[in-house]
Amino acid sequence: MILEYLVMENHKSCFRLFKSSWGILIEFAGKINNATEDDDLKSEPNLIKINDSLFLKLNISEQNKFIHENTIYLENGLLWISDSIPDKKTKIIEIDNIEFDFLNFQIEGLFLGIASWICNYYQIPMPNYFCMYDSDHKKYLFWFDDIRSKKLLYPNVSEF
Repeated sequence: MILEYLVMENHKSCFRLFKSSWGILIEFAGKINNATEDDDLKSEPNLIKINDSLFLKLNISEQNKFIHENTIYLENGLLWISDSIPDKKTKIIEIDNIEFDFLNFQIEGLFLGIASWICNYYQIPMPNYFCMYDSDHKKYLFWFDDIRSKKLLYPNVSEF
C-alpha cells in the first residue's frame, strides 16, 4: 500500500554523553513526515505504532540485526518524548541511519538518542534525566524523577 506524506526535510543529529574518558556517541539520521491518510497506517507492515498519532519506520537493513532486535529502546524513547512534540498531527518518524561504534555505546543510548534527535529536530528541551559514570562497572547509570520514565528506559526490569 502506498502512503502519502507531507515530507519534511532529512535531519541528522548526534547524542553525546561523555562524563569520563569513555562515553556514548550515536548519530541518528531521518525525517519526520505528517501522514495524510490515517487508514493506510494501520495496514502498512513496516510501521511500528508508538501511540495513536506517532509511528516509527526503520529504513535500516534487516541485516543490521542489533538495531532490529533492540527497537524497544527506540519505541520507548519516542513514547517518552511524545508529549513534548509540538504538533499533534499524525507523524511518521522515519529513521534512515543509526551510526555508532560499540566502543562508545551503551544500549540506553538508543532510548536517549532518539529522544534527543526529536528534541533537536523541533528545537525543544530534552526532558530531565540524570546520569553518572560508574567506574567500578564501567558504565553509565541513569535515573529519572518519575517511575514511568524509568520503566520505559528499562523495559525488562520488573521492580524499581
